[in-house]
Amino acid sequence: MRWALALVLVVPSWAQDSAYVRTVNRLDTPGYVQGLALEGDLLFIADGDGGFRVVKNANPLDLTELGSCTVPGFAYHLFATPRYQFIAAYNKDLQVVDLNDTLHPVAITGYDFPSGLGLDVVIQDRPWEGRALAFVAAHTAGLQVLEVTDPTSLSFVGAYDTPGLAYGVFVQDTLAYVADSSAGLQILNVQDPSNPTLVATFAAAGEVYDVLVQGTLAFLAAGTGGLRILNVADPAMPFEIGSYPNIGLARALAVMGDHIVVADRDSGIVVINVANPAVPYRVGFYHPAVGTAEDVAVRDSIMYVAEGTEGLRALAFLRPTGIRESASPAPEAARLLHPEALQVLVSGGIEVYDATGRRLQPPEALRPGVYLLRKPAGRMFKVLVLP
Repeated sequence: MRWALALVLVVPSWAQDSAYVRTVNRLDTPGYVQGLALEGDLLFIADGDGGFRVVKNANPLDLTELGSCTVPGFAYHLFATPRYQFIAAYNKDLQVVDLNDTLHPVAITGYDFPSGLGLDVVIQDRPWEGRALAFVAAHTAGLQVLEVTDPTSLSFVGAYDTPGLAYGVFVQDTLAYVADSSAGLQILNVQDPSNPTLVATFAAAGEVYDVLVQGTLAFLAAGTGGLRILNVADPAMPFEIGSYPNIGLARALAVMGDHIVVADRDSGIVVINVANPAVPYRVGFYHPAVGTAEDVAVRDSIMYVAEGTEGLRALAFLRPTGIRESASPAPEAARLLHPEALQVLVSGGIEVYDATGRRLQPPEALRPGVYLLRKPAGRMFKVLVLP
């Protein structure tokens, strides 16, 4: 049986979290946390010169390292599959880790490009007749395509030398979107992966470091240009429909429902509502006292942040409810609660409301999300229910 936990989020006074973003947990690593990926109940870390690390994250309150291994080069970004982890390893390009034994991952093979640096990687196996292909953003070498159908034996397929420095890549169907720094966004047709061809270029404000595509929208982490939002319904004619430029140095992106989470290398995490992509607005942020925000991965309302030398941080996003909360949570509730314990409180007179303000009647089950508790005629305070 899976338990849910109710956590009252109490944050030290020095934390620079906004009203709807709270620190849940931290984990130090020996290296420089540069990239993150999620697969099932595991979180994978590209730990720079600290190699590759596996963390159990079924409960963000208990981030436990399960295993690790060294990899050649500087582990920069990674792409996770159920067994194999593909690591863009900077000066050692693409490395593969076998996770057959979670406690003892093993680096099994790699591929060095004649030039360039492995900075990002995406694995796709359709529509190329069951072939698994790795699309690697390789800095000065542009986009590199490798066959990884057999992860123990990698082979070169094709390449496209982009005009800028390729930092990030996103593949949707037969299109590869390359974040090409000062050269903006490059959209490539990779239906024939041995011969990628240019479809369109978009010159964004700032240098483009990351890109993700959702339907007909492309979101760009554009460095000092902040978040840029493009319409790519016609990939040959992308155009900007919205932006949120008030960011220090946007380096990486993740999707969280109607929100885009931006890893701002200079200023931490910024949560932006993009329900109306023409009018994006900030709803939350986290500013670290030290360290940087190099990458971010999201599950439900939990944001995992790669903070470089400061390790890994887990943040919770408490979606705005419009319900006034008390300045200080009731001290008797500042502890972890299983649903059964919460039911005892309810039977004792504690009222439970969902995020819309609807009072829940027992025995309604708590799902992951934000809830509000109060004593009768008292003030409400917010709790987070985690899976």
